[in-house]
Amino acid sequence: MGGVTSSRLFAMGAAGTAGLLAGLVSVLLTTTLGRAETTAAAQEEQFLKVIPSAETEDARLAPHLGPAEAAAAANAFFDKPAPDDAALAAMTPFTGTENVPIQSCGQYTPQGVYDELLHGEPTMQQRMKSEVYGLLNLRQVLATGDCSCTGKVAAWEPVPLILAAYEAANGPSEPVDAYAHRDEGTRLRRAVERLCGGEF
Repeated sequence: MGGVTSSRLFAMGAAGTAGLLAGLVSVLLTTTLGRAETTAAAQEEQFLKVIPSAETEDARLAPHLGPAEAAAAANAFFDKPAPDDAALAAMTPFTGTENVPIQSCGQYTPQGVYDELLHGEPTMQQRMKSEVYGLLNLRQVLATGDCSCTGKVAAWEPVPLILAAYEAANGPSEPVDAYAHRDEGTRLRRAVERLCGGEF
């Protein structure tokens, strides 16, 4: 129960047994489920930092992959991990590309992002898809050195395949899985922003 200190328990105990039990239950729920049960608005705010905005896609701009290409991209997600910290630190800033914040890339947004991430009540599946898609966007910039919208907005089609493969190997996704993907996204985002010279 991580943040529960002896002084805090003492203070809670002074309020009586009922207060102590209520406090302990509250801490337990916070450490195991709390972050997974944030409001829809809070979750949207989190994952929108690494996915494009919700404008209707322009079919001429939004990236798409056919079934074979999507399967290959999903396999590459597992077979070709992102650079480690040492490799990222050794990379020099990208040149010959203009940095465009991904939130300015709404017309490039694949329809799948709008359909599967921005509608309905947030679920664990939705959360995982948002994290996986954010990683695809970040990895694409690292692979291409392109900091524009075409570099930052990946195709959606590999996302369901990646999640299905992940859950086939690890079982149904839990909050801890989303947190691990989020931590990886944070690591890559710091590198991408350094290499692109501006906000992702």
